[in-house]
Order: sequence, then structure tokens, then C-alpha cells
Amino acid sequence: MIYKLGASSPATPAPKPLTTTTTTGTCGVVPLDVLLVIDRSESMVNPANNTGTPPQTRLYYAEHAADALVDQLDQNGGLGGRDHPAHQIGVISFAGTGASGVTINVPLGNSSAAAAKNAINNLQPGSSTPFKQALQIATQEMSGHHRNLYNARPVERVVIFLSDGSPVPADTATPALNDITNYVASADVAYAIAIGQNKDGQISQGQGVDINLMGRLAKPAPANLHQVTTADQLPSLFSNIFTQIACQSADLSLNQAVDQAAPKQNDTVTFTLTVNNTGPDTANNITVKDALPTGLTATTPLPAGYDGTTWTVGTIATGAKAALTIAAKVGAVATTKITNTAEIMSSSVADPDSTPGNGVTTEDDYATTALTVAAAATTVTPPDTTVATPPATPTPTPAAPAATPTAAPSSGFGGLGQLFYGLILLTLVGFGLIAQQIRRAKA
Repeated sequence: MIYKLGASSPATPAPKPLTTTTTTGTCGVVPLDVLLVIDRSESMVNPANNTGTPPQTRLYYAEHAADALVDQLDQNGGLGGRDHPAHQIGVISFAGTGASGVTINVPLGNSSAAAAKNAINNLQPGSSTPFKQALQIATQEMSGHHRNLYNARPVERVVIFLSDGSPVPADTATPALNDITNYVASADVAYAIAIGQNKDGQISQGQGVDINLMGRLAKPAPANLHQVTTADQLPSLFSNIFTQIACQSADLSLNQAVDQAAPKQNDTVTFTLTVNNTGPDTANNITVKDALPTGLTATTPLPAGYDGTTWTVGTIATGAKAALTIAAKVGAVATTKITNTAEIMSSSVADPDSTPGNGVTTEDDYATTALTVAAAATTVTPPDTTVATPPATPTPTPAAPAATPTAAPSSGFGGLGQLFYGLILLTLVGFGLIAQQIRRAKA
């Protein structure tokens, strides 16, 4: 959000400290470690920069806005001094030369709201603007004192850096790339608030806010770079920041599926994890834990964003989803039952029906998939159905042919001719016998 020229100012600034009331039922669910880094250099108290009715200094409005943020955190989750406070607050201010110009007014820890506001309301202005050293000490404070978990819920690390100037003196106060990188890495969310305008986009030492440098201190950038043209817009901006860090919610759910429910040993199975965000807000810094159980080994290379244990999902807008596939080789023997468990471990916003990382299996941010290793297929030799070939019967040696009687002369008529020939022969024989009988009779 960039505030433009001409934005309305409150008619009368409210007296400090401002007491607020609980905003909504979802505020304060996500535990926060909040570190305020406030510029208190000369330009922050210069009457020429006063705004509002009646006019007040930039530092006044910065203190006023910070007081309101402290009250909101205290009444929505709690700061030190309350039973089981969800939040921690720290305050760092800078003006002067080198590290000596940076003051840890409230160490990041279990300070009460009253103690934090007392320190904020007594910030003392000074000369110069040691950006480099302010970033270095803020990095050390957040890295050294932030909490990882509160009541089993990951703690969101928030830094709010406010300035109306540029590094002075430039040769010793300008942060190096490494200073900026370490600072941004120490927080989950980093707000950079620039007061005033830079002249024609050009920054000279001590003349206007270095918006380019401020933009490099935002995370994510450019979304969390905010520029107000007059300081009386700071209370409204801080109220919006409180809503963003403490009151947003996103209903995240986790689903898991596997492509084979009964794989064999040495098979490769594929798990698919899906995170859905049904809103109402975008969720950042989402992570999912899925450490494969005994009997499964993730194949390499691992998918992008997954280190073998944790899937760094990142950001999912409302109505959107993200998916990851993990391929794993089955090493377990037959009949082994394997359950793969996954859970959403962190989110930048509250979830109305589940708590990331609490291990409650009935919540919708927890998902399991079971499989049973099947027996390998048994190889059976089929019976021999080949019909045996009977032994060959030896061919008998043919006997020598009997002597063939001399055939009667052929009549030339084939079989029929031989028949006629036989009949004629018999007739002649018959006539011969009859003649012989006649002669005997005459004798």
C-alpha cells in the first residue's frame, strides 16, 4: 500500500497512549515476535516536518502508532504481564554515529505492554542516521531472541523498520549487501515504512527518504514497502499492519494420495500432496512435513522445494492450491503395512479449524495414506503338453517275389478278352469230350 499526497489527516491527534479493543475473534491466534526499529534522527523532530491539527512531529506520530500496535497485540493474544502471552515485542531506535547510535530500548522478549509503551514514549532524538548499524543490531536481536514455537504453533517473526531519511554519514552508515540480506533473512515478514518524499527520485545525503533502499528492506517486496507522505498517516498504517499480521486467516487443508495401494518390493510408488486454501486470505510461509516412513526411500533427484523431510510450499492465494509429487522405492518385504503421514507445519495466518504442527490427526491439515506390500508373483512351470512321437516302425524287407507263371498269350482285349478266350477254350474242350463219347458208343 502506498499512501498518496492529499490523504486525509485526523483533525486532532489522539493523546498517547492509545488503548484499543479486541478487533475480531481470529486476531491473536498466530503467535508473533515483533521487532520495531524506529528512526529518531533530527529530521523526525524537525518542526518543518510537522503535520496534523495541531501539528505534531514525525516522531510523535511514530510513537503514537507504535503504542497502538502494542495495545492491539496485548489485547489480542497478549504480551508479557498476562497469563500465557502469545506475543513478544522488542524496540530498537537509532540516531547518532555508528553502533553507539543504536539503542535496544526494549529487548525482544516477554516485556509487558506498559513497559514497552513507556520505552517508546521516551525515545530521545539525535543526529545522523546509522542505517547499517541499525540493521545489524536488529538482525542480531531477532536471530538471537526469537522463538520457534509457542504452544506447538510456529511463531511468526515480524520486523517493522521506520525512517524518513537516508544513511548519514553515507561512508559509514550505508548498509552493505550482506547487511541487507541477513536482515531480511532474520524475519518472516519485514515492513519498510518510509515517511516523506524523495526529491525527484534522487537522494542526497540528508535530503529526503531513500525509497530505493527502503524497498530492499521489505519482505515480500514490493508489497510490504509503505510510503506515507505525512506522518499523521502512520496510526492508520500501523492499524492495517496489525490486521495483516494478527487478524488474517486462511483455511488450509492437506490431501494425500498414492498411485499404488499394493506395490511389490522394489516397486516405485508416487505420493501426491495437495494443499488447498479456501481463504479468506492469502497464506505465506506455508510448510508441510512429510518424512517418509521405514520401508520407503525417496528417489533422487528430489522435487523442487522438498528436502526429504519438509516441503517449503511458500505462498498460496485464496482459492488456489499447491501440489507436490514424491517418488519412493519400496524396500519393505511382502505383507508389510506402511503408512505415510504428512502435516502442515506453518502458515503466516491463522487457520480457523486447525493448528499447524500440533499433530492432531483429526484436523484437516493432517493426511495419511496406507499401503500394503504385495507378494511377488510366483513363477510356475506349466506342464509339458507335447505329445510324444511313437517310435518309428521298421519297414520290413520285402521277400523275394515268387516265380511268376508264364502268362497266357494276350488276346489283345485286356481282361474281357481273356474271359472270351477262356470260354472258347472250355467250349472246345467240351466238344472234344463229346466227340470222344460218340466214338466210343459206335465202337
